[in-house]
Amino acid sequence: MKTIRAGIAGAAGFSGLELFSALVRHPQVEIVFITSEQHAGRRISEFLVSQQGGFDPVFEPLDPETQAGRVDVVFFALPPETSLEAAPGFVDSTVVIDLSAAFRLNDPAVYKKWYKHEHAAPGLLPQAVYGLTEWNRDAVRNAGLIANPGCYPTSVLIPMLPLIARGYCGAGPVIVDSKSGVSGMGRKVSPEATFMQIANNFRAYGVGTHRHTPEIAQELALASDLAPPVIFTPHLLPIERGILSTIYFQSEKSAEECREHLSNFYEGEPFVRVLNGGLPEIAQAAHTNLCVCTVVSSGTPGTLIAVSVIDNLVKGAAGQAIQNMNVRFGFPEETALV
Repeated sequence: MKTIRAGIAGAAGFSGLELFSALVRHPQVEIVFITSEQHAGRRISEFLVSQQGGFDPVFEPLDPETQAGRVDVVFFALPPETSLEAAPGFVDSTVVIDLSAAFRLNDPAVYKKWYKHEHAAPGLLPQAVYGLTEWNRDAVRNAGLIANPGCYPTSVLIPMLPLIARGYCGAGPVIVDSKSGVSGMGRKVSPEATFMQIANNFRAYGVGTHRHTPEIAQELALASDLAPPVIFTPHLLPIERGILSTIYFQSEKSAEECREHLSNFYEGEPFVRVLNGGLPEIAQAAHTNLCVCTVVSSGTPGTLIAVSVIDNLVKGAAGQAIQNMNVRFGFPEETALV
């Protein structure tokens, strides 16, 4: 089987290190470069001790002009502003898999509203494929620019898209109550991310303003003209990694009918597990590319509850990006992910 050359832009962040750790084990991938503006000149082993004495590349500054011709695929584990600047220099010659939000929203005006700056590459939006692999696999196979979904949206969309597309959701709002480990905040240090603020604490944040709200709403609306509005509230858990989303929605169907539909829809999928008994827990998905989900009764007629868990750094970021790469280049989908 062919070998492809890969670059990781932003490899020193949590998602970038997760990408490197998986790709270095991939038998069909040669990592050609890794970038970090802050840590240029340092070796990856300073962040991953496991690489001491092994493959130990040096971080380079990001330079599309010289790097695009060296690789077949580049992963952007970057802030969206940086992805927007870099993408035009890569897309003509390289498959781009962007882990930021730069190309997830179809409307640049919606992007500006939620991300508070102009979309610098609107001409690339029509060719961007939303990389929720289980939903858009056929489009990913031929994509040159893949917009990897956000972590919270992944946890919500995997259980909800098949239900909404089938007409199993009512007109009332989909209410999403999500909790994430602190790695979702990224490596950047802030007062809110200190141990004293996180340990033995639990808090909501981004209430009514979180940037993943329009992404969830957009994808649900694309699945059905009758998609209900979305109310999304994230919370910060005092744990390292993982997301648990509790999703309330109106339905005339029973929880059993919804679970059966999800089980049938995801039959044979390597990274989705639908529980017919018990509730998903973060420990079931941590350090894996799995989404574990179910639907249960709320105890109130006409309202059901979906519960879903993922690892925010794997299925919510690096793992799903590699899953998309495997699909795009014709590799077995589970390669380097199991």
